[in-house]
Amino acid sequence: MAAGFVAWNLLAERPPAWVWVVLPLAGVFLWTLLEYALHSQLFHDPPRPLRCLSESHGSHHEAPDDPNRIVARLSFSFPVALVLFPLLSLVLWSPQWAGLVMVGLIVEYLSYQATRRRLRLVHHGYLPPPLPPR
Repeated sequence: MAAGFVAWNLLAERPPAWVWVVLPLAGVFLWTLLEYALHSQLFHDPPRPLRCLSESHGSHHEAPDDPNRIVARLSFSFPVALVLFPLLSLVLWSPQWAGLVMVGLIVEYLSYQATRRRLRLVHHGYLPPPLPPR
């Protein structure tokens, strides 16, 4: 998806150079805010109609050693992306520019998940630490 957004901006009318830096960085910042808001408000203390989110996330806390429960499921993260893209398009008045914000958001999401998974696997002994103990 992120590669498609980059290609779209390369092949269509090219945005100014500053947009290639600022909008992906805005996406990184947006992911940080979204992760905090989703985790603290929806996953741990959701309103009644959204209790299923808490139950799904709760399984991660019930079995923190299970490497399959560390990363958010695509069945949750993809619909979130499908909601965010049109919202960003409306706010920025440009689907192309919204795509560049999504690039930063997706890259940060994937790096966050990869780092988190790696740290959990090392912590629980599934992988050796990156540096040997002194």
